[in-house]
Amino acid sequence: MPLKSAWNLNHDQSIYYMTVVASEGQDAVKVSEDIKKYFIDSLANQLGDKFTVEVYSNQSMIKENTDMMSKITMAISLIAAIALIVGGIGVMNIMTVSITERTREIGTRKALGAEDSMIMLQFISEAIILCLIGGLIGMIIGVTIGDVASKLMGYAPTISFASIYISVGFSMAIGVFFGYSPAKHAAKMNPIDALRYE
Repeated sequence: MPLKSAWNLNHDQSIYYMTVVASEGQDAVKVSEDIKKYFIDSLANQLGDKFTVEVYSNQSMIKENTDMMSKITMAISLIAAIALIVGGIGVMNIMTVSITERTREIGTRKALGAEDSMIMLQFISEAIILCLIGGLIGMIIGVTIGDVASKLMGYAPTISFASIYISVGFSMAIGVFFGYSPAKHAAKMNPIDALRYE
C-alpha cells in the first residue's frame, strides 16, 4: 500500500504499527528482518532521526519469552541450591550434636555387639527422616503458595507429581550425603571411650 494511501485510510499521517502475515512455508524471522531493512533503506533518509523501525515476529517473541524463563529458572535453581547446602549443613550440625549427646548410648550398643554398619544405618536413617520431614513441610508450603498465586493470576493450578517425586528424592539424598560423616564418626567410636564419656 502506498504511504499516502495509508495516511488517507487512517486520517492521520502517523503510522504506529502494521501487521504482516507471511506466506505459508516462509521464515517469519527472515521476512521481518527484510521488512525492517526495506523501511530503513527507503524512508530513513527522508524522515531523519524521527523515523525508527521495530520489528517483532511471533517466533522472536516466543524466543525472548523462552530465554527469559530460562534465566528465571536458572536464578531460582541457584537460590534453591544455596538453600539446600545451608539446610544440609544444618542437618549435619544437628546430627553431630545428637551423636555427641548419645555417646554413651553408642558405646553401650557397640559393647553389646552392634556392628559399625548398624550404627551408621541408624544415624543415616535419622538424617533421612529429618530431611523428609523438612521436605514435606516445604512441599506443603510450596503447593499452597502456588495454588493461591495461580488463582490470583486467573490460572488453573496444576501440581506436577514428577516435581514432588524429585523433591522427595533430593531430600533423601541430602540426608544421606550430609548425614554420612557424623554417622561414620559415630560408627568408628571406641566403645570403651564412649562408655567413659560424661
